Amino acid sequence: MTAFRFLLLFLISIPLRAEIIIAFNETNNDVVASFSGTLDTNDPNIFDYSALGSGPKFNPSLGYFNSLPSGWRTPGGTYLIDGPTSGPFYDGPRLGSSGVGFGSGGSTIPNVVIGDAFGIFQTSLVLPNDWTSGSEISGQMTWEDTTLDELGVDSSEDHEWTLRGTADKIIMTFVPETSAFGLITGVFLMLFVSCNRFVKTQ
Repeated sequence: MTAFRFLLLFLISIPLRAEIIIAFNETNNDVVASFSGTLDTNDPNIFDYSALGSGPKFNPSLGYFNSLPSGWRTPGGTYLIDGPTSGPFYDGPRLGSSGVGFGSGGSTIPNVVIGDAFGIFQTSLVLPNDWTSGSEISGQMTWEDTTLDELGVDSSEDHEWTLRGTADKIIMTFVPETSAFGLITGVFLMLFVSCNRFVKTQ
């Protein structure tokens, strides 16, 4: 009982950092990239920099991950934040023209794009036009009849961008279907063992 309470208090006390997770998954012969989370963009060193053409752009070798659903743009253009030197990021898989991106693949347009406008355009960060710091953001891009290897995405490790000033993260991760199933099974198994021990101690 004491161990259970300690675990519960520990989980509650873990600080929640604002971040956006981009999770790639191969399923039913398609590649799906889902993203969700929040970011703190209250930093005077990053600012609305320029307009970006409509339409999704995806190019691992150039560091593009842009989800721009149809009809999201306003007459004012995009909300693309950047910085005076290396953009809004302290760190990431591509910083400037010498970066290596997050894979070797070329430009590919997804078949389906839904949700909020969001993206990484080399060193810049694309957000919805009505964005306010801390707002929830979520969406999804789908490439049909392909694989991560065919898209040229480096799925051997996670890729992280660190936002300048606030140190919030954008994390690109890869979750194979079998791993996701194993993770869920493991969580349920841990809960079963914990509950079983709890009942036995009563």
